[in-house]
Amino acid sequence: NAPCAALFRPRPTPLRTTVTSRIAAPPDPAPAPAKSPVLESPPVSTDRRPRSAIPEIYAEGDSFAVTTKDRVLVYGSFACAAKALFTAALTVHSTGAAAAVIISFGAAYFFADLASGIYHWALDNYGSADTPIFGFQIAGFQGHHSSPWTITLRPTLNNISKACIPALPQLAALAVFAHLAPAPLVFFYTGSLCLFVLAQEFHKWAHMPSPPAHARVLQNLGLAVSKREHGLHHRDPFGGNYCIISGVMNPIMDGSGAFRKLEHLVFRINGSVPICWKLDPSLRGEHK
Repeated sequence: NAPCAALFRPRPTPLRTTVTSRIAAPPDPAPAPAKSPVLESPPVSTDRRPRSAIPEIYAEGDSFAVTTKDRVLVYGSFACAAKALFTAALTVHSTGAAAAVIISFGAAYFFADLASGIYHWALDNYGSADTPIFGFQIAGFQGHHSSPWTITLRPTLNNISKACIPALPQLAALAVFAHLAPAPLVFFYTGSLCLFVLAQEFHKWAHMPSPPAHARVLQNLGLAVSKREHGLHHRDPFGGNYCIISGVMNPIMDGSGAFRKLEHLVFRINGSVPICWKLDPSLRGEHK
């Protein structure tokens, strides 16, 4: 009968579904935000080297030794300066004249700091070791940024003798002709040159971990550039705080954009691009 037949009717094979197990793939990472295009800096002067942990000398023929030439330049310069000042002092015969001499000598301190900054700026940013006359100093100044503490290894005579090369002829002329000029002018000119010669020694003190006692006194009085003040210069792109005697002129020169204006002036005259623009192209747009 129909019910019994239904019992023995073959049962259909159930449909078996095989589920393939998958490990879900991680979602595609979100695309990185588009970066602002970075302007590639022009190639930097070959005299600008990476920072070094060992003392390095960058001017060919330079050394840490004190030579006979160093002694002649330094002692000769200060002997001429002493002769010029003594000759000028003999012409001071009144309180008013003495006051004028003191004021002129004080003015020399500010002028020398300014002159050291302009000279430092020029050597840092223009020329190379092959530049006539100034190449030796240019190589030293530009290399100084790579191993700044090397200057602390220089004895005083070795450190300041190079600045005597341009100063000695002028001091010699002052020694001979001081009696023909007003005493305040002689004191101003001689004082400026002597401070200019000593600028590298003031500079050295700002890099020493423990400068001499007299240097610390001058730094504390604001008469010598401090480590903190000069440390602001040793940051890429080395574009400010160039004055290295007292540093008192740095806020004025940097605040007014004087060095950027000088750079634009040089660029308009001969197309020379300063190294600080190469290290930081944004400086080119400042103080046009």
